[in-house]
Amino acid sequence: MRLTEQVLALHDGIREVFLLEERAGLFVVAEEATRDKAAILSNSINEMTRNGTLAPAVILGAATQFSKTASSLRLVGILYGDVGIMFAYVNENKLLAISTEPSSFSNAMQLVNDALPGLIKEIERKTLGAVKSVVDAGEIARAYVAKTSNSSRVFINEITYRAANHRWEVHGSYRSSRVTPSKEFQLEVDGDDGAIMSFWSSLPSSLVLFAYGVVALLAALSLVAWLLYSNLLMR
Repeated sequence: MRLTEQVLALHDGIREVFLLEERAGLFVVAEEATRDKAAILSNSINEMTRNGTLAPAVILGAATQFSKTASSLRLVGILYGDVGIMFAYVNENKLLAISTEPSSFSNAMQLVNDALPGLIKEIERKTLGAVKSVVDAGEIARAYVAKTSNSSRVFINEITYRAANHRWEVHGSYRSSRVTPSKEFQLEVDGDDGAIMSFWSSLPSSLVLFAYGVVALLAALSLVAWLLYSNLLMR
């Protein structure tokens, strides 16, 4: 389960959760989860969004006090009209933006505050095992296919990243020996911890199998012909 989904599940009064990530001095929405098509916070974010980035002005003034020290501020919140707004410090470049029902604000804020240390530890654990590049995803896929198919001939053709579910999709082919037909494969690598989420492998096409059958038949016939010819010479 993604971080925003975990926070959304903490309390029924939580409407929206956004994970904001700082990139080049601006905050972008890296992940989101909403309940019942809520749009209080998302509408505010959209109003302050330019070219897909979230302006730093969305962060409350108190949030500028977030730091790495043990006694520093980790969570700020305010009731604003018919919505409660919270910002929670995750790490030096990530914040959680959360909206709640006004009646649920206090309880939801307490639950978020209690759960925050565990959520941060989970993020740190995933970051250590995260697949951060095409090269990482390719090596994981190559190792898995080689082990699964008992083949040392694994070729990677294409790797794409799907930000929606944090997965790398790898396409390629493999063959167990030089004389066997190659098989295509497709697998998904979890971007958080490198786990293989799905794996698909094709059977050789009928045309390829037919061609290999013809080659094998010709080889057998050649062997029989050679044996007959050798016997005739020996007589």
